[in-house]
Amino acid sequence: MAKLNYKRLKYVNIGEVSEVVYRELEKQGIDKTNIRKIAWYQYGSYARQPLIVFLRDGRIFKVGVRRNNIYVEKIK
Repeated sequence: MAKLNYKRLKYVNIGEVSEVVYRELEKQGIDKTNIRKIAWYQYGSYARQPLIVFLRDGRIFKVGVRRNNIYVEKIK
């Protein structure tokens, strides 16, 4: 995902996201209160859709699953 296509984002309520995602973000030093928005990035099959996490300070992270492991990747 070289460039983020904002037309593919589907925003979700922060409370609808699993606590497993928040635990992985806390390992990166991101608190739940720092999150501004969370969205699904829709492309391909449903299983390949990562979560895009927008923080209040402008940073953007991608949270997805690769080989049954959750990963957190910094986009911006």
